[in-house]
Amino acid sequence: MRLEAMTAIGAFGLAAIVSAAPAKCGEMVRNEEMIGKIRDAAPALAEDLKAIRRDIHRHPELSGQEERTAALVARELRALGLEVETGVGGHGVVGVLTGGVPGPVVAYRADMDAVRSAVVGDPEYKSEVPGVKHVCGHDAHVAVGIGVARVLAGMREELPGTVKFLFQPAEETAEGALAMIEDGVLEDPAPAAIFALHTTPYPVGKVGLPPGVGLSGILAFRVRLRGDSGVREAADRVVQAVGEVGTVPMVTGPADFVRVMRDMTVENGPLDDFIFVARVNRESVEGGIDVQGWLRASGRDAYDRAKEGIEEAIGEIPTEVRSEVEFTRLMPDMHSDPELVYGAIPAIRAAAGEESVLMIHASAPYFGEDFAFFQEHIPGAMFFLGVANEEEGITAYNHFPDYDLDESALTIGTAAMAAVLVEYLAVR
Repeated sequence: MRLEAMTAIGAFGLAAIVSAAPAKCGEMVRNEEMIGKIRDAAPALAEDLKAIRRDIHRHPELSGQEERTAALVARELRALGLEVETGVGGHGVVGVLTGGVPGPVVAYRADMDAVRSAVVGDPEYKSEVPGVKHVCGHDAHVAVGIGVARVLAGMREELPGTVKFLFQPAEETAEGALAMIEDGVLEDPAPAAIFALHTTPYPVGKVGLPPGVGLSGILAFRVRLRGDSGVREAADRVVQAVGEVGTVPMVTGPADFVRVMRDMTVENGPLDDFIFVARVNRESVEGGIDVQGWLRASGRDAYDRAKEGIEEAIGEIPTEVRSEVEFTRLMPDMHSDPELVYGAIPAIRAAAGEESVLMIHASAPYFGEDFAFFQEHIPGAMFFLGVANEEEGITAYNHFPDYDLDESALTIGTAAMAAVLVEYLAVR
């Protein structure tokens, strides 16, 4: 998960968020007996999953360097009797679990890389790699992925279909998903859909479900300005115009993040339609100036408005300045398929509790996810696992140096996602 602003560390204030029953809450689960077994099996893995997560946290690896983590994953999957392939798209690991009952193929993705970060605090599982830390929750993603594989492998004879586990490298650099796809990870067997989970600072016990929304992508722009005079003034006008198209500001502290996280849960709320402008800079080049930056937006209409605003500003530049603009999509929006999200609600409630579901109604303006590249090929949904515990002082946000999580979320995530996969296979 990529974040544009990392400014301050502070208290979490989302304990008051409650789960409203969605309008489309689906029917009862199709395979109640299997989900009951999942609900019973996940808690028994609590200590093992905690140990796995802490081991990975102590030994974080940057994007493209995930050798140790990949070896751990491969070892765990082979012990479960899965068909395992390593070196997929770099250090990616793929494990195929074939059920005893014929059925479709579904994929589950967990990312493995850490980021450069100050290492603060002194827990027993403190990072042993100077300047590198798991502050985005990928250590938990791996632990939950292994937990899901363990639970489903324990009932493989009754599993109706095949689960393809994708442990992905290099999410933080937005390279891993594309590399795995290039290596054929969505083929032989070809999954019909893909699911994933991401930790978030919602209260532990909650699973955020975002039908049709999720995380914003990145649209890069470059305005080339050339001429013998007036170029500097034209650049000033373009920078001003770019700033004017933005509708949400850069976050400046914890209160801003609290507000954004709450706004994402409000239907038709303030984040229903937004444009965020990031990384705007000028570059002096031979013969002129380039103005470049990134745009994030809530959807196609918002992106179009942002582009129109920049193009209108260019149209007002004096004719003695030659200008052109180029837009490049660096990352698609990560918007979860509504059918997959609504279809998962009964299973998550059955496995993680009636009050576990938290509906998400808007995308986050400041984060992106290369899971979106999988979604360009097959339907996909990413859910948001609450990991914050205000009473325990676990309150920080993803990519902040003090980010941590309530480890009871590991079994909640395992139960929820195992149930989602079983439910998907059972109804196909």
